[in-house]
Amino acid sequence: MANTEKIFVDLNEDIVFVLERIRESNAPKVILVVPKSANVTSSLISLKILAKQLLKGNKLITVVTEDSLGLRLGDKAGLVTKENIGEIGPETWEEAKKLKEEKIQEYEMLKRDLLGKRQEKPVNDYKIVDEEPEEQVVQDKTEEDPEIDIDEEIHPIIEKKRIPPKVVSLKGIQIYSAGDIIDNQELLAELLPTPEVEIESVETEPMQEEISSEEVSDVVEKKRDVKPAVVEDDDDFITEDEEEDLEDQTSTRYKRKRQLIGTNWANATASARPRRPAGGGGMSKPSVAMPAFLNNLLSGGKKKYYLYGAIGLIVLFFVYSYMFATSVSVRVSLKKDSVNIDETITADPTVDAIDTNTFIIPAETLSAEDDASENALATGEGAGGEKAAGQVDIYNKTTESVSLSEGTVITIEGSGLQYVLNSAVSIPASDGTVPEIIEDVNMVAKEPGEQYNAPDGKNFTVDGYTTSELVAKNFRPIVGGTTEETKVVSQEDMDTVKDILKKRVESTATTKLESLSGTDEIMIPDTITVEIIEESSTIAVGEEAERFDVTIKAKVSALFVKKSDLEDVVKAIVQSRQAIEGDSEVNISEFPDIGEVTFTEGVAEFKISSTASARANITEDSIVENISGKSIGAAEEYLDDQSDIESFKLTYSPGFIPSFLRKVPSGDRLEIRISK
Repeated sequence: MANTEKIFVDLNEDIVFVLERIRESNAPKVILVVPKSANVTSSLISLKILAKQLLKGNKLITVVTEDSLGLRLGDKAGLVTKENIGEIGPETWEEAKKLKEEKIQEYEMLKRDLLGKRQEKPVNDYKIVDEEPEEQVVQDKTEEDPEIDIDEEIHPIIEKKRIPPKVVSLKGIQIYSAGDIIDNQELLAELLPTPEVEIESVETEPMQEEISSEEVSDVVEKKRDVKPAVVEDDDDFITEDEEEDLEDQTSTRYKRKRQLIGTNWANATASARPRRPAGGGGMSKPSVAMPAFLNNLLSGGKKKYYLYGAIGLIVLFFVYSYMFATSVSVRVSLKKDSVNIDETITADPTVDAIDTNTFIIPAETLSAEDDASENALATGEGAGGEKAAGQVDIYNKTTESVSLSEGTVITIEGSGLQYVLNSAVSIPASDGTVPEIIEDVNMVAKEPGEQYNAPDGKNFTVDGYTTSELVAKNFRPIVGGTTEETKVVSQEDMDTVKDILKKRVESTATTKLESLSGTDEIMIPDTITVEIIEESSTIAVGEEAERFDVTIKAKVSALFVKKSDLEDVVKAIVQSRQAIEGDSEVNISEFPDIGEVTFTEGVAEFKISSTASARANITEDSIVENISGKSIGAAEEYLDDQSDIESFKLTYSPGFIPSFLRKVPSGDRLEIRISK
């Protein structure tokens, strides 16, 4: 068996069920975990019940709650309370045990004190009365039942001394306490004073002989078993006609009972008459005398004038209410129709207006320029090494002198291997029969590589000249060319870097385009174009390098349309498809989605998808204009005839105006509310 058990209390759990769960626990120590604002900790009575019931068992209880009110009430009820479980330790249970023992001792001392007071009360405060009648009763019972033992001990009747009777005034109410009121005529007269108004003489039957005190006692004894009647409102006073009927129907004995309180109610005015009891039987005690002005209102010949005045006031109130206080409230719910939109739209920069039949809207092309640079790694494979070198003799077969600049390219016939001259040379003109010769002109291979090494005797062509004009020939071998693998800038490297830079420029330029556009404009996706205006690279394609830098400057363009134009097209589509008979008001729930864009020669076609609703375009002013001044029936008929009104509720106030007089007012007294 666990030494400690946690019981978690629900928010609305009652104290009765909490006590039952504690009783069912087998642990001698119980932690009661109570949430904030729980029923148990919000009532001091519940916590006191819990503390008192714990004194009857052998369990120790600790209440854990974060509710500040619960903590205060728990301490006040005599319980050990903690704000969280981590604060509970051995000293907590010692505190709970000590508190429980103190409470038990307190209750025991109180019990002994009360028992001692009972035993100390003297016996001579009691007296023995009516012993002989009691014996007579026993004797009579013995005669009826012979099994009763006559010698059986008869216990005397002990009666406590009564408090002297008196009248207490509590906030203007006279209260009689102790004793029998019928035995004290003075107090009775004090409680029931004669009415303040004079009692008019009314012809009644002669009063019979005066009632003796014995008869009064007899009547009162019989009336003691009757429950007192509940006095109702002033509207339940007995009227004069009812009083006359009551005098004809009541018996002489009933009149004698009414005289017991010292007043001839048959001759009393309305202010002194008793109130009718709520239960319907018997008469209540007479009320306090009515004020003089109310008595005059209901008596004498003035009554009819007051009645006429009341009727006049009612009529005036009715007329005023009808003329100035009537109001009508109309609640109208209009028909709605939802439309799903999936339509192809054309955005053309060459048009100026919306065509709702073909769904063509104007567009605008915006442009922005930006530049970007990138340092990239060369990945191309190239052949490096040393360039071959040699000497050639150049022959001029023309009759004019020829000058060749440095870097002039000469090529070995049939091989395609190219070499360049190391310096400029000038060749004299030929006489037409023997070519002029320039010997030992230095040259070097255009590219490194072993393939440029060549033996002597090779014929060369000179760029820009035919072999009938100029030729060259080496009389020594061309040597020194070597081949090595190296990294060069390939065309693929260059294209990759340009694509990266174009995307970067597109991103930054698009931001510029959006800043250039208006708040009502939106860019159509997939219409962005990037045109490179300038580009440069530190290393040309094919050249040996590990890394290279590329810079571009580009112009970015995109197509923009107005949001309002798109919404107008959507509204036109909805109005052409909705089922509302009259004018309608279109409400677009969300801005259309743009997709499936095709962009050709500056014109874009795309699909828009959206959901919109159409509501009948009936305004409050139109309803006011058509029902003001009409009867309620005519107004309801007008509203019912409107096919675009789904439902309505017309409320007329005040409700006491007859139906045939009811009309719809105007101005502030007519309220129209159309539900959106």
